Amino acid sequence: MLCLRPGGTSTDSSLMMVKTLQKFASTTGYRGPPEVESVILLLTDGRSDAPTATAAVARDLKAAGNTIYAVGVSDRINYNELASLASKPEYVFTVDS
Repeated sequence: MLCLRPGGTSTDSSLMMVKTLQKFASTTGYRGPPEVESVILLLTDGRSDAPTATAAVARDLKAAGNTIYAVGVSDRINYNELASLASKPEYVFTVDS
């Protein structure tokens, strides 16, 4: 379980949890065929509290072959940050809260 502090946007912690748990690894029971894409759907309602750490974890996840879609939910998001986290610019979406 991921515990978040009130009022924060711990995007780096969320992505690190995915990386640490290695949910998409055969060593943890993933049995999907190699041609099946590993997808991470990142939902956020604000700017990351630790943008440098968040970017580093996202880079690692993408380098490991994961595809990241980023969805910003509010008018407080940083679109450029989301674009840097997503695997492709067209994988960024925004919605009003």
